[in-house]
Amino acid sequence: MIKQNTICLEATLNNEYHHLYNQLFTNRIDSPNTLIRIMESRQYATQGKIIQPSNCIERKIGSITIDNVKYLRYSGEIQITKKDYPKNEKINVIGYVNNVDLLKYIHGNQKFMIIKGAK
Repeated sequence: MIKQNTICLEATLNNEYHHLYNQLFTNRIDSPNTLIRIMESRQYATQGKIIQPSNCIERKIGSITIDNVKYLRYSGEIQITKKDYPKNEKINVIGYVNNVDLLKYIHGNQKFMIIKGAK
């Protein structure tokens, strides 16, 4: 699951977000230990599509999330949880990482990909 210093996270994404599969991402250098903040998700921020609140549920470890319009300028930013978090009306859950054991290896500036998991 590690290729050329890139960690491959097997995951299941909601249909609307299948375009995130097989993309190269970087964990932001300023990410806390309990969260992976995708540096490249800034391109999905509010200048693009408006992210309406949807599936604002409890975030278990390995939840892939996107901030919605209620997070104002952060709308569109994508994260992966490395611990359980409570539900938040500003954050949509858009998928889940299947192999959560690999999350501990993703630190600041680490490259990773989200790959389609088996159903």
